[in-house]
Amino acid sequence: MLWLLTVTILGLQAPDVEAPHVRSTDARILEMIREGSGRSETFKSLVDALNQLNTIVYVEPGICGFGHYAACLPHTITIGSGFRYLRIVVDPGRAPDTISLIAHELQHALEIARAPSIQTAADMTALFRSIGRSPSCPRGVPDCYETSAALAIGDAVLNELRPGTHSAGRLAK
Repeated sequence: MLWLLTVTILGLQAPDVEAPHVRSTDARILEMIREGSGRSETFKSLVDALNQLNTIVYVEPGICGFGHYAACLPHTITIGSGFRYLRIVVDPGRAPDTISLIAHELQHALEIARAPSIQTAADMTALFRSIGRSPSCPRGVPDCYETSAALAIGDAVLNELRPGTHSAGRLAK
């Protein structure tokens, strides 16, 4: 009991294991995550898979690759309380297909989450070097890699979100 009190006072609480592992501090992005999960079975399956693993992903607004990309998963990782923390950065005002871009980056997060040996930024880069390919990167953007799975996921979510497309994951209104 004393330990719990000390941990709470020091602010070192472990993450709530019942809380979603895909999070944001931005209301617009939270709404996109809800919409993606509600309208796309593919998006929902990514979120569900991440909720089962020891990786927490924050999706936050920002600029990627010096403005060259609308979304990215920076090669940074933080470890604490038995969880690995990743960050996806997305520019929600830049692309009409932001939900599919988030899904694309969530696939990259899942690729990391499924590899428990990934503990550092260098580990992340090594993983993507081994499972991905290096497209022609803009000057000044180091270590950019792409995976076939992330490309396919982004396309699948985009197709599921198109008007008139019916996905098994759509919620009844």
